[in-house]
Amino acid sequence: ADSLVRNLCALGRFEEALRCKDAVAKDDFEGAIQIRTEIKELSNALEPDAVQEAWRRLVETGDGDKSLERAAEQLQERCQWMGDSVSSAALEVAVSNFRSACPEPRPNCLHVLPSLVRQQRRARQMCRAIEALTSQNVLDFLQATLVSIKALRDLLVECSTTMSQPADRDWSEEERECVQESEEMPEFLLGLSSLRRLLWRLGLAAELFMSESEGPADSPDAKALQELQSDMASSLASAKASWAKLESDVLGLRLKLEPWQEATCFEAGGSTAESNMDLLRTAPLCP
Repeated sequence: ADSLVRNLCALGRFEEALRCKDAVAKDDFEGAIQIRTEIKELSNALEPDAVQEAWRRLVETGDGDKSLERAAEQLQERCQWMGDSVSSAALEVAVSNFRSACPEPRPNCLHVLPSLVRQQRRARQMCRAIEALTSQNVLDFLQATLVSIKALRDLLVECSTTMSQPADRDWSEEERECVQESEEMPEFLLGLSSLRRLLWRLGLAAELFMSESEGPADSPDAKALQELQSDMASSLASAKASWAKLESDVLGLRLKLEPWQEATCFEAGGSTAESNMDLLRTAPLCP
């Protein structure tokens, strides 16, 4: 079983390797004890023998997963046909980030298989988000994302201010307990959980167009794009810091947010349909 998993990984078929039921079930599978929980979180169902036999045929024929490689080539060609230089430059950044996110096939990766699956799913998300863009809406999308991040940041700051008040030394323990046990608190915490997910979604969308290296802007359009990227990066960092402060305030009052893992949500893990192809799909981060 572990040989099949290794061979699937060598072909870049990390999803299939993760869902290989023999590898998940086998007690002496290398690293299984350490990563079993992660595997179960990422894989919703064990596969029947017929599916595993199909995987064995893939290994025998050396049929590797070239879908992301082909997508990168097509997206790179598309950069040349954008309607303006700003859109073209922004798409170049997104395609470069997409290429960097694509995991390389390798056989000896069983101990990091869950992280490779997450990386591959993230790359598929990025690809579908880029495909949804057109030359008419790239700049609008970036500006709308920036405005949304700033609005969310301000809202998180307000929520943090509200949650930090009961922690003030002027408040008695009885007053804190009254707030903690109020009827409004569960709904408030549920709303915070929604803001956390919204921050995650906006972060994925923004990071797709962020460049790690900033060269000198050789045109007004390039300068405008750099300024937009810089503003988006700083606003996102501020929003994440605001969330960290808010989360700390919640824990300080001995309250709990709704449990949530990125790998379990639809955007990261794809649909729950029975079709194998549907299981490999991920929701686009819609522009």
